Amino acid sequence: SQNGRVFAAQNYAQGGNQELGFWDLDTGELIKINPSNIGSIAFSRSDENLFYASSVNKLITSNINSEEKATLYEDPQCVFRYGGLVLSNFDDEVIYGGVDCNRKPVVAMINLKEKTKTEFIIPAKYLTRYAISTDDSLLIASYLSGDEFRYGLIAINLKKNEVIFNIELRDQARTIALSPDNQCVAVGFSDPDSLTTMIDATNGKELISFDTGKSSRASVDTVLFTHDGRQLITQTSFIDFWDISQLNK
Repeated sequence: SQNGRVFAAQNYAQGGNQELGFWDLDTGELIKINPSNIGSIAFSRSDENLFYASSVNKLITSNINSEEKATLYEDPQCVFRYGGLVLSNFDDEVIYGGVDCNRKPVVAMINLKEKTKTEFIIPAKYLTRYAISTDDSLLIASYLSGDEFRYGLIAINLKKNEVIFNIELRDQARTIALSPDNQCVAVGFSDPDSLTTMIDATNGKELISFDTGKSSRASVDTVLFTHDGRQLITQTSFIDFWDISQLNK
């Protein structure tokens, strides 16, 4: 949740049924479990509602307390599939989702009030991960291109819907993160590389690559910048905090 006090997770219960659980992070107590068929989830800014993709092509909101539900957006030509839901940093009425529209991977910006959709097309076969800048001006997305199995990273100016750069990656990006100042992209790669690469978000040039696997060869499952942008957190079989100012040393 936005206030950091409630954690929600989709899980599989006995018999293969899906459930959505809510935990109190102060006490660790399981608050409640709801039967569900939910893909991606995101809390509203007020923490009163949960947005989620359900039945593949529907975007639904549910009041956490009353469990009252409403369909916010539905498109039979599009499937919510990639990278989860990302709520706008400014407005509960705007949400982003990785969508397969007519067999084209796109990041869709959906205005919930007007029920309109703006598509940012990813020129590839599959979208794998994406991130939105804190000012809603920049989209970073990793992808797999066609039968060539070429992996890439693309940056798109969301205000102009223009490509800033489109570069090839050495391997599949397992996780990506954008720094708070929109100047740097961190990309974590799959096993056996255990590499994290820092890329200039303004031009796509590689700044530095470093081994995050230590003694074990493990995939980089998560990369995350701290809010002040001074540290990068990586998760492999370890969780490490890296001083960004010291990485080039």
